[in-house]
Amino acid sequence: YTLSLHDALPILADGGMRVVSLSKQPCDVKGVETVLSDLLAPGLDEALASMRIDCCVHLAGAPSGCKMAKGQEHNLIGTRRLMDALLPTGCRRFIIASSIGAVGTGLPHHPPKQLPMPDEEPYGGYPWPYALTKFQVEELMHAYASEDEELQQEAQMDALPHLDLLVMRIGSCLTDPPGTPTYLEPAADTTDLKQPGVIDPLKGTPEPGSQYCFPEGSLAVIAVSDLIELLRRAIAAAHTPGVRVRNACASYSFIKPGVSVPAVFRHWYGRAVDHVDFSAYERKGHEQDAIFDSSQLQQELGYVPRIDVRTAYNMRDLDV
Repeated sequence: YTLSLHDALPILADGGMRVVSLSKQPCDVKGVETVLSDLLAPGLDEALASMRIDCCVHLAGAPSGCKMAKGQEHNLIGTRRLMDALLPTGCRRFIIASSIGAVGTGLPHHPPKQLPMPDEEPYGGYPWPYALTKFQVEELMHAYASEDEELQQEAQMDALPHLDLLVMRIGSCLTDPPGTPTYLEPAADTTDLKQPGVIDPLKGTPEPGSQYCFPEGSLAVIAVSDLIELLRRAIAAAHTPGVRVRNACASYSFIKPGVSVPAVFRHWYGRAVDHVDFSAYERKGHEQDAIFDSSQLQQELGYVPRIDVRTAYNMRDLDV
């Protein structure tokens, strides 16, 4: 989500927030301070020791086509090192970018258990390093919250507020309309763009039975401006103790007019989705509803994504 973060920085800075960019490269956005460091390199603790961060928005991570070693290194270890560097400085609020891919579905033998998928749908078992390590990051947040609770009980004091950990399972991020939508995941560090995990929502659907990783990523999208607004509101929200895992997707699926969600899933998975209850999508006017339930985050932040991905883009020439 590097591209969406770059777009978000000036909006946050203009909103009266002091914004600090922690990155390996200097940030050229006006009004944003830069701390040059690397989550995996020595010196991270020292770089952040003097900072007083009210809320950390953690968007760094491995690309979706990563191998297991890189996924664990960047997603899991990088997140742990960031948390361990900021907690001693007094930071108690973290917004962690997870992914809808953390559900771990994939063709042909790992279909969703239910639709729409709820906020804390567990990892489904598809052998995809990106999904597994994103899910492990979510479990790590629960471990930090439990540790924080134990430490505060042992101290018999509430000198610090309990950790506020919002984990956002973000959908595939698209550029805003008008024009042809572009999927905003950089392909850096990905040598083979056809390896499992690299999802291009504009390339159509696979045939049933093919070895395809997380086809749901091509349907469950969110426009970048809607994602930025959700992030802005999450930063400005009141402190809420504990861990919350929340889906962050558009209100509808990214498919052509006349195509229904049940038809797409039966095309992808065949008899493997016979157990799925599609009744929510068989009501008139709901055939293309979202496949991830994001209503809880929308309610908490008071914002429903404004871009209707069914109609906002010119998809006449796209195989979506």
